[in-house]
Formats: sequence, C-alpha cells, structure tokens
Amino acid sequence: MIKKILEDISTIDKPILKVMKIGLMVSFIFCLIAVAILSIHALNPISYTTYEIGTLLFKNGLFLFVDFFMCGFICDKLRKQRI
Repeated sequence: MIKKILEDISTIDKPILKVMKIGLMVSFIFCLIAVAILSIHALNPISYTTYEIGTLLFKNGLFLFVDFFMCGFICDKLRKQRI
C-alpha cells in the first residue's frame, strides 16, 4: 500500500506538484508559528487567549496540510482521467 502511494506521488504532474509543495510549506509555517505561540504561552502564561490562538493555528495548519495533499491527488487523478 505504501509502495502504491509513493508511486502515485512520483507520477503527479509537475504544476500540481508545485502547488502542493507551496501549500505544504505554508501549512508547515502555520504550524511553526503555532508552536512558537504555544511555547511562549507555556513559558509565560499571560492569558488564555494566547493558548486558544496557538491551538487554532495548529489545527488550521494541520487541516491545510491534509487539504493540499488530498486535493493534489484528486486534481491529478481527474486530470489524468480527462486525458
């Protein structure tokens, strides 16, 4: 199963792969910012709002990661079916 997933990743068209990489980098940056906010909150708990902001950013970053990954696969499959 993992071999099939790796094979599917290697056959994705270049423009779709480029958009996927950019999206994954943006979501990774969101997660890094969230971890920084959460670590600041852990060291100096000023307010509960910083914790909420950190967790929301982390959730959104993970959601974007999965979203770009799945949308890239779906767009590639649809593009190959149409051709």
